[in-house]
Amino acid sequence: MIVGDVIPFGEKPYEPARKLLDDGAKGPSKGSKTAPVTIVEFSDFQCPHCKDAQPAIEKLLAAHPDVKFVFQNFPLALHDWARKAATYADCVAQTGKPDAFWKFSGDVFEAQAQITAPTRTRS
Repeated sequence: MIVGDVIPFGEKPYEPARKLLDDGAKGPSKGSKTAPVTIVEFSDFQCPHCKDAQPAIEKLLAAHPDVKFVFQNFPLALHDWARKAATYADCVAQTGKPDAFWKFSGDVFEAQAQITAPTRTRS
C-alpha cells in the first residue's frame, strides 16, 4: 500500500512534467528557451493579488536572469473585464514587438483601479 505521492527517481525525474508544462505554456515569455528553470505565472489582469505579485516577480527575475518566465492569461469568471484584457494582451503579444506585451501588462496592472464598466470600453 502506498499513501501520498510517489516520488520519482532517476537522473531527470520531473522531465515528463516539465515537457507537459513547456508544451502547454504558450504565453509571452522572457529569458532563454533553454533555461534550467521555467516559471509560469497564471494571472488575471483584474485580480488585485496578481497585481501585488508583480514587483516580487520582477525582483525574482532580476536576481535570476538564467530563468525563463512565461505569463499565462488566466482570467477568472468573477472579474467582469479580465477576459477582455486577456484578449487584448494576446493581440498585443502577437504584434511582434518584443516589449509591447510587457508594457501593456504593466500599464493594465497599474491602471487596474481606474478600469471600470464605463471606462473599459474606451479606445
